[in-house]
Amino acid sequence: MRILPYRTSQDKIDGAIVTFVDIGGVVEAEAHQQLLVGELNHRVKNILAVVSALAQQIARRSGSMEEFKNGLIGRIQGLARTHQILAAASWSDVPLQGLMEAQLAVFVGAPERITMTGPDVRLKARAANAYSMVIYELATNAMKYGALAEKSGRLEVTWRFETIDAKRCLVLNWREIDGPRVLSPETEGYGTEMIRRVIQYELDGTVEPNYGESGFSARLTIPTDENLA
Repeated sequence: MRILPYRTSQDKIDGAIVTFVDIGGVVEAEAHQQLLVGELNHRVKNILAVVSALAQQIARRSGSMEEFKNGLIGRIQGLARTHQILAAASWSDVPLQGLMEAQLAVFVGAPERITMTGPDVRLKARAANAYSMVIYELATNAMKYGALAEKSGRLEVTWRFETIDAKRCLVLNWREIDGPRVLSPETEGYGTEMIRRVIQYELDGTVEPNYGESGFSARLTIPTDENLA
């Protein structure tokens, strides 16, 4: 509300002018902007924390500066691809298959080498970030030691819903086919440690790796309540 004096042509006050302006839309826009700024600050803080943790863990495992550089850059690029997908979805839920396709396209030039089968699953933004890190580590290991290291190698990824201990869970099976024989490592490598930690602490799930003569496979289980849209 605005109140101004009404003046005559002789510059004498002869009343008042009261003006009412609806500022509801302006107030809502300002509140929404503040919310977006707060969300952006939160996400930037989280991203920097993730990058810092990655750098520390890779540094402990790297034998040279070149190994550290390649490991860090590759993982940051993986995060960037995920954030691009999340930004396109306005930081809402994203499809699991689309997320995997974006990550795996960097490692496999021929789409026919990858088979994906499962119901429509949409991940919440936080879970999508964590899952993309897991997929990146699995694909990296497959490129170095598994099926993706061979031209004839193939990758089969399936997922389904199961009820485990009275909880509805998403179970994803990662299976490498026609690759070199893999042996169970004597010590846990960085990629395996990263997968286990992310699944356990970020997604409250479990991972069961299997090193067999026919190739590497893994079963990933996560509860749906906190991770799926």
